[in-house]
Amino acid sequence: AQATGYRAGAQATGDYAGAQATGYRAGAQATGDYAGAQATGYRAGAQATGDYAGVQATGYRAGAQATGYRAGAQATGDCVGAQATGDYAGVQATGKWAVSLAIGDNSSATIQSPEGEKITEGCAISLGIKGKAKGQKGCWLTLAEWEKDKNDNWHRIDVQTKHIDGKKIKENTWYRLVNGKFTQEK
Repeated sequence: AQATGYRAGAQATGDYAGAQATGYRAGAQATGDYAGAQATGYRAGAQATGDYAGVQATGYRAGAQATGYRAGAQATGDCVGAQATGDYAGVQATGKWAVSLAIGDNSSATIQSPEGEKITEGCAISLGIKGKAKGQKGCWLTLAEWEKDKNDNWHRIDVQTKHIDGKKIKENTWYRLVNGKFTQEK
């Protein structure tokens, strides 16, 4: 499916689905095992749901969401937000006030700036088991720590947020929460 125009919208459903919307109020949605959605425009939004789902939204107020086993989401724009849910999910948000949220085991969240710009209010949040996050100086990282109980059930035992100051918490460095401390990923 493809839609281009002022109030464009596209939807594709199927195992190998793909959707693309371009326009002022563009929106795209794809559902299926190998789904992919892309939306480009001032108020663009894209959502993909499936085992290998991937989305990309580009625009001033872009937003992207991916749900699936190896979901990935990327949003680019000044007021962007990207969310990925699923094991090994990866999410990246680029923009001045970007927020990147990854939920799932071994998931990762990243905040980046467009070339030459500085992000000061971005947040990279990873709340899954063995989750990791990184960002630029001035941004914030939020991580969760998990542990198994005697019945092999996982439980979140700690959630912490740290400011990337470039000294205690370094920029563009992967961190995990281990034993209640932000630990650099090696």
